[in-house]
Amino acid sequence: MNKSFLQKIRLSLIRDVFTSLVIAITLKKIVRSRLNNDRIIFVKGFNAPLVLLLKLLGYRVVQFAGGFGSVILKGARKYWLLLKELLLLKIIDLLILETSIASTYYTFLQRFKQKIFPYGALYVDDEFKVIKPLEKREPIIGYVGALTYQKGVIQLLLAMNILKSNNVRLLIIGDGPLMNQLSIMVKKLSLEDKVLFLGAISHRDLPYYLNEIKLLVLPSLHGEGLPNVIIEAMACGTPVLATPVGGIPDVIKDNKTGFILTSAEPSKIATKINEVLAKDLKELQKIVNNALNYIDRNYRLQAAIKRYKLISKYLKVL
Repeated sequence: MNKSFLQKIRLSLIRDVFTSLVIAITLKKIVRSRLNNDRIIFVKGFNAPLVLLLKLLGYRVVQFAGGFGSVILKGARKYWLLLKELLLLKIIDLLILETSIASTYYTFLQRFKQKIFPYGALYVDDEFKVIKPLEKREPIIGYVGALTYQKGVIQLLLAMNILKSNNVRLLIIGDGPLMNQLSIMVKKLSLEDKVLFLGAISHRDLPYYLNEIKLLVLPSLHGEGLPNVIIEAMACGTPVLATPVGGIPDVIKDNKTGFILTSAEPSKIATKINEVLAKDLKELQKIVNNALNYIDRNYRLQAAIKRYKLISKYLKVL
C-alpha cells in the first residue's frame, strides 16, 4: 500500500482526534466552570420522550436544530409532528439554530424566542479547502444530499433535461427513497451521458468532489436548517445556487457570497444555472472569494469554539 496514502490517513485521524478533544474540553469548561456544575446534555435530533426523561432526571437540555419536519407534511401527520415539536420546544432549556433567520422562517418559533441561541454550532473542517481553482474546473454542476422529494432533486433532473443540449453535466451525491425513481427518469429522458449518480460517499472524500464541480445546486422546496454542504462547498471555492429556505439566506447573499434560486420550477433552475455558468470568470471568482472570507470568519473551528462559549451566557440568564 502507498506509504504517502497511509500518512494522509494518519494525519487525518490525528486532526479528527484533536478537533474532538478541543470541542470536548471547551464543553467541559462551559459545564463545570461557567455554569456552577449544572448538569447539561446536548441533544441532536428531535426525540421528545428522551428529552422529557432527561428533564425528569434533572438535566438541562440544549437542543441542536436543523429543519423542522412538520413544515413538509400535510394533514393529520403534519399536526401530530408539529404537536411533538412544540412539546419539545416547551421543555428544553435552549434551542440552537444554525442561523438567526431560521427563527423567522419557522414562524411558530417566535413564541420561544427567549430560549433560542441563533448563532449555530456548525464549523468546517480544514480538509474543506480549495484544491482545484475554479478556472480549471469543467462545467459540472453538483447536488449533495438526501434523495427525497422536499430536496427538489426531481426538479433538478427536469432542469437538466432542458439543459441537455448544453455542455453541462450533473453529479449527484447521496442516497434516499427516490434513487430508483430518479434512475428511471434519467433513462426516460435520455440523460445517461449527462447525469452521474455516485450514491452515498465517505465524508472524507467530499472535498475532492466539491473541488471538481463548478456549481453546487440545492433546489430545496422547504424544511431546511442550514445544510452543512453549503458551507463545505463555499470553503472549497465552489459557488452555491440554492433556494432561500430555512437558514440559507443568512449565508448565501445573492451575487455576493453565492446565488439565490427564487423558484424551484425546472425552467427557472435551468435558466439560473445557465446564467451563473455564463458569468465572467473574474466576476464569479470575486463571489467565490467573498464566500471564502465569510467561511474563514464564521465557520472555522476557532469561530465555532467562540459560539460554544456564548452558550453558557445564554443558559445563565434563563
